[in-house]
Amino acid sequence: MYRIILIITLIFSFAFLSAQDTRWGIGLHGGGMFYAGDFAAKTQIGYGFGLAVNKKLSPVFAIQGHLLNETLKATTDSSTLEAKVFDYTLNFHLNFTKDRIVTPYFFLGVGFTNFESIRKDSSGNIVAAYGYKKYGNAHKDEATIPSPFKFRQTEMVVPLGLGINFSISDHIDLGLEFCVRNINTDKLDIIDENGKIIKDHGPADDPNVVGSGWGENTPLGKMDRYGYASFNLTINFGPKPGKKPKPVEPIITEPGPVVASTSNFPAEYISADTDSDENISADEIYAVIDAFFEGETDFTVDTIYELIDYFFEQ
Repeated sequence: MYRIILIITLIFSFAFLSAQDTRWGIGLHGGGMFYAGDFAAKTQIGYGFGLAVNKKLSPVFAIQGHLLNETLKATTDSSTLEAKVFDYTLNFHLNFTKDRIVTPYFFLGVGFTNFESIRKDSSGNIVAAYGYKKYGNAHKDEATIPSPFKFRQTEMVVPLGLGINFSISDHIDLGLEFCVRNINTDKLDIIDENGKIIKDHGPADDPNVVGSGWGENTPLGKMDRYGYASFNLTINFGPKPGKKPKPVEPIITEPGPVVASTSNFPAEYISADTDSDENISADEIYAVIDAFFEGETDFTVDTIYELIDYFFEQ
């Protein structure tokens, strides 16, 4: 009895491992940005696009490196907020199904965001800014503000979201995704929860400005947030595991002289070699065991055990 349990456990475990999809994939995505902060916008227009590199660890788990570039413009009756955001995060995915055509999933990540924000009044005059070389209150018009990437505000960001993936083919996936990105700052919209402009604007302390510098980290309840809804296209590299090769049609030729076979493949395993390649695979062993329990094969427990030995020796 223990031999049967050992055989079944070994084969099922090996077959499961060999069928796991652990390929790499590269994805492109684009969609809309939805701001949620202290700036009481009546209208907002936001969009984003980016790149993702995926590594499937198992049919259930995956890890993803994610780059995202976004732009936002929000307005009220008296002012306008414009923000440019660039995120780079590492995300962990949990799939709710395994190797299906439709796969919903959940993900959680951590990373950093670089942003620059600017506030203007109804006349287009700059009120305040973050992420620029000079302090926002010192500028008279936007054209005087240099914006090299190195002066952007840098903060930690935590993305949290849900998505659904559609497998179009072995190599192409399409998906829809929505996530909320929590930024460890209250400065994306340049105002606090009371609607007052935050005064610490610089990448370093300025002796001429009281309270300048980046300031302290933001409590969870005061973080600015924004959502990102996207459409994704992913290309997977390599063959999908577990897929049997397409059978080759035999070529019929005129009969010739009989030549003795030089094959060393055991005749007793021919019925198990379903693809006729004179090689026993894990999927073929799995099929033999399944047929054994269905009573559809002449293989016995001993011959299955011998087939397993041959599999590891071939």
